[in-house]
Amino acid sequence: IDGELELGDDFGSSVVASADGDVIAVGQIRNAKNDADVWVSKLAGADGETIWTTTWTGELDDGYSIDAGGPVALGPDDSIHVLAREFVNTDITEVTLLKFPADGGKPLWTASPLADGSKHKHDYRAVAVGQGGEIVMGVARDGPGATFWVFRLGPDGGDPVWTRTRDDFVTI
Repeated sequence: IDGELELGDDFGSSVVASADGDVIAVGQIRNAKNDADVWVSKLAGADGETIWTTTWTGELDDGYSIDAGGPVALGPDDSIHVLAREFVNTDITEVTLLKFPADGGKPLWTASPLADGSKHKHDYRAVAVGQGGEIVMGVARDGPGATFWVFRLGPDGGDPVWTRTRDDFVTI
């Protein structure tokens, strides 16, 4: 991939194969100095030709929006679930789950279970989708006081069905 910004920091971060043998690739594309977007593309399994490409960006804050696509999983209806690292502002980096339709385009919905307005730097870890369309996602906070969360969401996003944190796995 190559964004519009010359020598931009464009990269791929995750791929998944679809049932029909095509490939969904996810990453980050840079189109301006202070703007990076989540990049999602469907590639033909036979020859790697691009079938479609779409992007997603968070809101600009003081001229910045440095977002990146991470782990990807397919739903039973071939919908595409991407965990994104969303730059909210200099004090907040959020993990946002994006659900795209199978044929690309804009997200059907987004979910950010930890978005509470507090200062934090969260990062994506993993996403999986079950046979019923339920989604499980992993989010972490690194550095001092490092921790993590596992969320289970229903097929339509919304509030988590349940949440587990690092403390739920600690044994004495």
